[in-house]
Amino acid sequence: MIETQVTQRLVRLLNTVPGCRAKKRHGGRFQSGDPDIAGSYRGLAFFIEVKFPGGQLTLLQGHELARWAASGAVALLGVALPNANMLLVQAITQTNWEQLAASKLPKIVNQAGWHNKARLDNPVELLSLIEKLHRDAAE
Repeated sequence: MIETQVTQRLVRLLNTVPGCRAKKRHGGRFQSGDPDIAGSYRGLAFFIEVKFPGGQLTLLQGHELARWAASGAVALLGVALPNANMLLVQAITQTNWEQLAASKLPKIVNQAGWHNKARLDNPVELLSLIEKLHRDAAE
């Protein structure tokens, strides 16, 4: 399974939940750095960049996620572990994106903040996590 397949699977599952709308954002020359998934759940905007272990968040991707977070959206870096049917999630903030962009994901996944996880086959679990991270950011 590749990142694109995981992303498409997440979008399909998220769209089965009432009150949620998610869309795969396609990269390209004019959309470089855009997060993989854009969505809204009960009026709460969220953006997710999906990576596999060994992948790396680029500076541009981190910058774009941080800008969305600064506007009040929930911006997430999700590390997909398809064999474990799990998505490890780290909220992107104005202060942590440069560190995340400069690190290889296997090194940072075991550090603080990566205790947030959701099963890849349970969109409600992911949306509940998005709501929790939004509340945490507001406090």
